[in-house]
Amino acid sequence: MREEEGGLGTRLPWDPDWIIESLSDSTIYMAYYTIAHKVRSSGLDRKLGGEFAGGRVINSRGGNDRDALNAIMAFFNYVFLGEGDPGHVAELFGVSRELVEDLRNEFDYWYPVDERHSGPDLISSHLSFFVFHHVAIFPEKYWPRAITFNEYVIREGMKMSRSLGNVLPLPYIPRKYSTDLARLYLASATDLDSTLDWREDDVASVASRLVRFWSLANNIIKEGRPSTSVDVRGASLITQWLISKVNKAIRDSTIDMDNENIRGGTHLRRFLTCSRQLRSTWRLRA
Repeated sequence: MREEEGGLGTRLPWDPDWIIESLSDSTIYMAYYTIAHKVRSSGLDRKLGGEFAGGRVINSRGGNDRDALNAIMAFFNYVFLGEGDPGHVAELFGVSRELVEDLRNEFDYWYPVDERHSGPDLISSHLSFFVFHHVAIFPEKYWPRAITFNEYVIREGMKMSRSLGNVLPLPYIPRKYSTDLARLYLASATDLDSTLDWREDDVASVASRLVRFWSLANNIIKEGRPSTSVDVRGASLITQWLISKVNKAIRDSTIDMDNENIRGGTHLRRFLTCSRQLRSTWRLRA
């Protein structure tokens, strides 16, 4: 448990300048994500953290902020826990009852967290508090369902750091490589429990294969006769064989993904196998 002089948390009773449990704001924030867009669009954010409470509750040093704090607690108790009267909460903040009830329904629809991805170095801090606070605050139906640990990302065999100038920002990846290419490369390059070494030569190799598949698929679409259904029994033997191979790859990959067997399922191998089979079949039919 850390102590800090700033941030969110519970003030130390005998020294209000210090805050304890400062990890609390980093372990249940995903609950707020479920309603953040509607809180902002309705203007309620200004009343929760601005004109109504901002600077009064967060920076409170005395006991004259009780009414503001109680109002905020009433809001979150209803939205997150279903406790209290939505009409009373609406009256406190000057909004409609329908908005308050809608926020509650939004939270109830999206929660709990189905799976959280994080690093093993956070087990003793953020992730422990993530479990502790959900169990302490929420009923069991809102407890997290799973936590997945993944290892680190390095680049060209070296740790990424600003000093080395080799950091690969996440927003940069889809712009340069495309989302499909990045996903296919990641699925083929590593498992969740192993370090990912991002190598440009390997990415380029996967990219060339993806482009070949894309070109082949477009050629087939242009030359073929589109149909919403295929009479497999009436199709040629080679068509039946190809449909069987594609369906098998889809089935096996789905099973592997359901079991989170990403790299071990060799999705890239199945993808490339289907690509080769498509090219072979296309040549035979041409």
